Amino acid sequence: MTTTLIFDINQLPTDVLTFTDARFYDFVKEILGETEADLLKMQAINNVPSFLLTDDICGVLELDIDSQELDDLRKKISFRLKDGTVIVKAGVKSGDHKEFISNSIKKWVTDSKENLNFDELELKPDIDYMLNLTDNSNVIEGLISCKCGVEIKLIKKKEDNQQKQLSNNNNNTILPTTKRGLKRNSLALTTTSSQQSSTKRRRK
Repeated sequence: MTTTLIFDINQLPTDVLTFTDARFYDFVKEILGETEADLLKMQAINNVPSFLLTDDICGVLELDIDSQELDDLRKKISFRLKDGTVIVKAGVKSGDHKEFISNSIKKWVTDSKENLNFDELELKPDIDYMLNLTDNSNVIEGLISCKCGVEIKLIKKKEDNQQKQLSNNNNNTILPTTKRGLKRNSLALTTTSSQQSSTKRRRK
């Protein structure tokens, strides 16, 4: 059974990747619903990169946490079997939502190519860039390596489930990135890749 989400991605805001806090939650509420927005807000997932880097948005529902807020939310979006297993209702499965937003971001990147004058640009994972994620206890560390020589580091703490700082190693530019939203960063980095690669070689 396939769940279809009806939304005109042509109307997606061009700055959607920059949405944070209230603006981000309002966006989620508009396209997915209030309950889904509450689920993200409770976990302090307050932007698109943080959302896409979270392996299982609904995983918190299965945790044995003494929280009235979580109990109330759990009643809205899941049901419990006799053996205690928590089943998330089909309409709230995180995979569907993650796929929807990922596709929306890809559409946004495609539309933005014209503005950046990169009409012929095509970036392929494991060819044009490499992404490595490491789970170290309460911290997820990510390293994005472009074949042009640029590297971007990402750090996200699990305890507050928020996206932390992502900086360009050479110029400390703060950039949002995601496992699936990488193309946007690659577009931004391409314009300076030659200069940055030359700088790296001189440093060596």
